[in-house]
Amino acid sequence: MTKPATADEATDEEPSSHDLLDTIGNTPLVDFPDGIAELPPGVRILLKLEGFNPGGSVKDRAAREIVLEAERSGRLRPGATILDASSGNTGIAYALIAAQRGYRLVLCLPKNASAERQRLLQAYGAQIVHTSPLEGTDGAQAEAVRLSAAHPDWVYLNQYDNDANWRAHERTTGPELWRQTGGSVTTSSPRWARAAPSPAPPASCAAWRPTCRSSRSSPTGRCTASRG
Repeated sequence: MTKPATADEATDEEPSSHDLLDTIGNTPLVDFPDGIAELPPGVRILLKLEGFNPGGSVKDRAAREIVLEAERSGRLRPGATILDASSGNTGIAYALIAAQRGYRLVLCLPKNASAERQRLLQAYGAQIVHTSPLEGTDGAQAEAVRLSAAHPDWVYLNQYDNDANWRAHERTTGPELWRQTGGSVTTSSPRWARAAPSPAPPASCAAWRPTCRSSRSSPTGRCTASRG
């Protein structure tokens, strides 16, 4: 296998230094540290460092795609209010993007989300609507549906049932991995792959299947992993 490319080497496009959204993706791919686990001969594990995204997680990719798709469709217009539910990371990505693009964000969030996440959301200007910690993300989604009905002028992005969520990985994560490895990845092993139901994985599991599809246009048809 060839040496993994750095983020700068992974794409032919020159990233802009003026748009926050251009800094999402093209994250580094590195070798799994030696000595942490014994691997069979010839086996190599690579890690995609999604913490290098500006919001600190892989969820920046989905949030960007969801927001941009809503803009392209005309649903999201300048000065609009974005509404959605989140357990944390996608909400942080939303808040960062909303602040940069001039949107108001109303986020339904379980009350037991970490204090650190809540402080970060508030720092980005998000309005948090706390929901029952006992109901988890389901309760946050239910509250978002209720608020959407009460405020039809708000744009409910519904990340948990939004095709732009998984398309973000088909468009970016999968092709990046293919380029960064020179098309030599042979196995996909995201941590939640075994638990993902079929045929419709939850939003947090949506990354791994479309990235496999994105690599099938290659001569070998090998499957790439979506994250490390």
